[in-house]
Amino acid sequence: DFSFGAFDLQLSQVPVPELKVIRTIEWLKTILVDDSGAFKQDVSMKREDVLEELGNGVKLFPNNDAIRLLYDSATSYYASLATA
Repeated sequence: DFSFGAFDLQLSQVPVPELKVIRTIEWLKTILVDDSGAFKQDVSMKREDVLEELGNGVKLFPNNDAIRLLYDSATSYYASLATA
């Protein structure tokens, strides 16, 4: 069993592709979020990779506010770069 945010998972019942998304999202959180919980603006990953992986998390967990907030923050940040 595994607690992920606001819900519990029984890992033996979660398909491997979904487990990979969970692992990726948790890893991304360690490199994309600063100590205050804000999106880091000095990420060395490609914009497309960040948005794709976070988008996968939003699709898999559409009701998870933390993943949605991180995705929205990344999207806003990259949009601001495009208009600057």
